[in-house]
Amino acid sequence: MKKQILLLIAIIVSLTSYGQDAKLIAKAEAGDAEFQYCLAHKYEYGWDGFPKDEVKYIHWLKKAAEGGHPEAQYYLGDYYRYGEYGLPKDVERFLKWTKKSAYNNNSNACYSLGLYYDDINKQEAIYWLKKGADIDFKETGKEDEYFAEALHKLGVYYHPGEKNSYASSSSNGASSSHSSSSSRGNGSSAAVAPLMTPVQVWNPCFMCGGTGLCTSCQGKGKDWYGNSYQLCVTCHGNMYCQKCYGRKGYYTTEYR
Repeated sequence: MKKQILLLIAIIVSLTSYGQDAKLIAKAEAGDAEFQYCLAHKYEYGWDGFPKDEVKYIHWLKKAAEGGHPEAQYYLGDYYRYGEYGLPKDVERFLKWTKKSAYNNNSNACYSLGLYYDDINKQEAIYWLKKGADIDFKETGKEDEYFAEALHKLGVYYHPGEKNSYASSSSNGASSSHSSSSSRGNGSSAAVAPLMTPVQVWNPCFMCGGTGLCTSCQGKGKDWYGNSYQLCVTCHGNMYCQKCYGRKGYYTTEYR
């Protein structure tokens, strides 16, 4: 009897776990970037009964990045920078995804860009480091030591959130004073202007391929379950793609 009870408990736990996994997968397949990012890490680390699978990890990470998830964009850019998880080294893709993440207020992406531009373009390096320092200060109320150190190496003394001044040293040792405005800009000439312009770009929905129809039931609103037709568990009968909701695509902001 005791063995039967233990077996019953194991079956219930297994079914509960399966239900949670099924919900996670369904949400990810429906285009929810947060669930796609979560599912990606399940495959990366082999959590909760999922197998370790680098191919599926990158697949779902890309989906989440395309859906606008800042952390997914940052990691994807980082993998392109160093050629990890089967992705090629590609500086253009590194910059594309890391800048998307940074413009979505990911401070890690800002830090990565600041270090990348350190020896290439000092002013752009300062811009990204200041932006990242502002993001961290807004979230924590404290000055981040890593951003401060990186800016000091560039001759900039910047204290996010304060209205004092910072000194920016030129290569010949001369210095000048500027207002310490946020790198996101408040109209002061001290802020380093972004070097790219935001452009709205129309993209066919990657979930439905631009059809606007639910990918599970193919727009029928019903599907065959067991021995009868029932409302589609993905679109709940509305027949629309759960990513674009029938709009067949969506706009994204690209910086050029």
